[in-house]
Amino acid sequence: MNYSKKIQNLSDQDFKEIIRVLQKIIETDKEIAKLLNITEKQVKKFTSKNRAKLDEILKRLFNSSPKMFLGTIDYLFTTNYLTEYFNGILTDDEITFLSTDFIRETINFDVLKADAIIQIKNYIYQIEFQTSNDNMAIRLVRYALEFGIANANYNKKKQVYEFELPHQAIIYLEKNKNNPLSNNYELLQDGKVLAHIKIPDIKIWSLDEQAVYSHKMYLLLPVLIFKYRSILEKAQRDKSTLNQLKKDFLYDVKQTLINASKLYKELEPQDLDIIKFTLGEFVTYFDNVYFENQIERSGEFRMTFTEEILGYREEINKARQAALEEGKQEGKQEGKQEGLQEGLQKGKQEGLQEGLQKGEKQAKLTIAARLLEQGMTKQDVAQITGIGLRDILELTKNQEL
Repeated sequence: MNYSKKIQNLSDQDFKEIIRVLQKIIETDKEIAKLLNITEKQVKKFTSKNRAKLDEILKRLFNSSPKMFLGTIDYLFTTNYLTEYFNGILTDDEITFLSTDFIRETINFDVLKADAIIQIKNYIYQIEFQTSNDNMAIRLVRYALEFGIANANYNKKKQVYEFELPHQAIIYLEKNKNNPLSNNYELLQDGKVLAHIKIPDIKIWSLDEQAVYSHKMYLLLPVLIFKYRSILEKAQRDKSTLNQLKKDFLYDVKQTLINASKLYKELEPQDLDIIKFTLGEFVTYFDNVYFENQIERSGEFRMTFTEEILGYREEINKARQAALEEGKQEGKQEGKQEGLQEGLQKGKQEGLQEGLQKGEKQAKLTIAARLLEQGMTKQDVAQITGIGLRDILELTKNQEL
């Protein structure tokens, strides 16, 4: 009997489960692909290794400042936290990341892992990334109850146990053939509704980059490229279309990187680093699953330069510190000549400014040179580093020499 059609009609969740079981008894993805009459790329897409890597990348997005993720929470739950944060009404001390691991008292002591659980003031929010547009209601109920049990409180005055349930939401990364039911759920007793839980969601494919910027949902900027995954799935057997999609994909990644670099006034430096790092990791993921590592081999867009961007941030910080020390020294020298107090202040300010400017420019030039060596265009390097095109041209002349 040919099971290929039945397999193709399975939900992503069932498909993942089949591949997970087969990987325990079959050595290679090639053999699994042959058995299921699918491509190796389809097997790779659902491998536990790739899935775990993807989960790790997505969760890392929350290792950012509140400026990065509060806009997304506001959009999902109709709150106003980002404005409160900028106005000093909401402080860092009132924002706490809670444990996302819940050990279930089963025979195997299974661990249920959530993506992000955040407490803001007295409110608890759980946000889940979901790669496919599957129904999540049952899983969300488990999360909510496990959280309530893990954080149960006995109220002596009322003589009752209190189980706090978090507000929950889902961020769907890609649209698929499934047509899921609503994720809203109710808790009932004797047919009477004890609680009605509404689950808001964001569907990435329905968002454009402008909407992300206007609602300040900067957490989602790197995730927008997931719109390519379903398109790439359909184009796997068409090399010409796949090659064009690769070019479009890389162009969009570069534009997101350039646009994100302009957010330095709204976000913290580490937030920009996280955006760039995540984009780099996603490029590696797509390259491995869909492009047979052509991007890495050809050097078309070496997003490993993310590490150099992080290094660039470190170099800038070192330059600032060096400039500060230089300013102090110059301030002391001028203080002896023009009067200690006046000279020290003037020397600090002028020395700091001049040293800072020189240090930052030199650090930027160093990074620009590395990016040019890796094949990036002069225009892209200029936009990313903020260095003038004239200086970039001078760099290329020196490299040619």
